[in-house]
Amino acid sequence: MIHIVDDNRIVRDVMAELIVLFGFKVIEFSSPEVYLDYASGNDYQEPTAVFCDVMMPGLDGFELMNRIHAFYPRCRFVIMSGGNSTSCQHKQGACIYLIKPVRFDMLERVFSHLRACRQCGPSYALSATWADDRSLFGVSDDSCPFLPAERTR
Repeated sequence: MIHIVDDNRIVRDVMAELIVLFGFKVIEFSSPEVYLDYASGNDYQEPTAVFCDVMMPGLDGFELMNRIHAFYPRCRFVIMSGGNSTSCQHKQGACIYLIKPVRFDMLERVFSHLRACRQCGPSYALSATWADDRSLFGVSDDSCPFLPAERTR
């Protein structure tokens, strides 16, 4: 299951169609507030990942991610933005960072990565093989947020 949180209906519709093509079920949310209502309810099912836009009215995507992590600390986020997100604060914590429009080949890699992580769990080896757009977000940490900050040898 994949959750999409984006205020742009066209983006949600296109992403939902692509997500289904990659073999996942999808639930769409039009705002962070709608998603928070869902996440606080009894029907909430923690997804494989939440695909979340950054720039939305009200809460931004990073604020939403931080609030969800307070209740579901292992929830994976794929953060997407069509604009400059380097000025946003508290942007650490996402698994994957993507610039919109997201290329099909990039989505293919994202879903392959998410499947491997779901099946095997987070690992340094898996984290080291990933290449996303995190440098364009000004995020310096290139490791999985679910691994210890420093690798012990």
